[in-house]
Amino acid sequence: MKTVITAALSATLLLSGTGSALAFDDVNQQQKQAITSLQQQGVIAGMSKDSFQPETDLSYAQAITLLVNAYDLNIDNMRFIKMPVATDLYTHVSDKAWYADALVFAYYNDVKLDKSVNVADSISREQFATLLMDTLERKAGLPMINLVPADIKDESDITAGNQGAIQRALHYKIITLHEDGTFQPNEKLTRGEAAEWLYNSLQLLHEKTGTKQAPTEDAGQ
Repeated sequence: MKTVITAALSATLLLSGTGSALAFDDVNQQQKQAITSLQQQGVIAGMSKDSFQPETDLSYAQAITLLVNAYDLNIDNMRFIKMPVATDLYTHVSDKAWYADALVFAYYNDVKLDKSVNVADSISREQFATLLMDTLERKAGLPMINLVPADIKDESDITAGNQGAIQRALHYKIITLHEDGTFQPNEKLTRGEAAEWLYNSLQLLHEKTGTKQAPTEDAGQ
C-alpha cells in the first residue's frame, strides 16, 4: 500500500544512499550476517555501492524509519477525520521531510518520541534498545517474564524506567554488554550496532510467530 511504500522509500533514501550490491567493503565478519539479511529484506542498504558505514552514528529519524520498515508499522487499518501529519505530533519536524511518514506510522503504533525531539540528533544505545524492545514485545506478543537480572556494571547510568527493557533485551540476546560488563547506555548507537540488534530482534519475532527471515547464503563468504 502507499503508506508502506512511502516508508520503504524513506528508509532507502536515508539508509542506502545508492547501491544494491549484497556486499560492503567496510563491514566486519561479526556484523556481516545481520547487515546482509536486513539488506535482502529491504530494511537497510548501503550509503554507497560498497560502503555501509557501520561506525556512523544513527539518528532518531533513521532509528524510527528502521523500526517502521522492519516491523511493517503502518496506519492502513486506522481511520481519521483528518489524516495526521508529523507536525501534529512533533515540534521540530517538517511534513515534507523523508522521515515524516515514518514518524506518523511509528506514533500511531505506540513507538513515540518526546514531542520536542530533534530527529537529526544521534540516538543513544539505551534509547534505541528501549524503543526496539517495546516494538518487538508488542509485535511478538511476548509474555511478562521473571528473570534473573544480568549484572550490568553501569546499571545506575540507565534511566530507571528503561532498566527492565534493557534487562529483557539482554535475556533474549537482542543486545550484549561490553567486555567489561558495562552497557554504556549514553553512548551513541552506530549503524552497525543497530543492524545487529534489529536482526536479533527479528529472529526472535520470526521464532515466536512462526515466520522466517530472508535467506543469507552469502553472509559467511
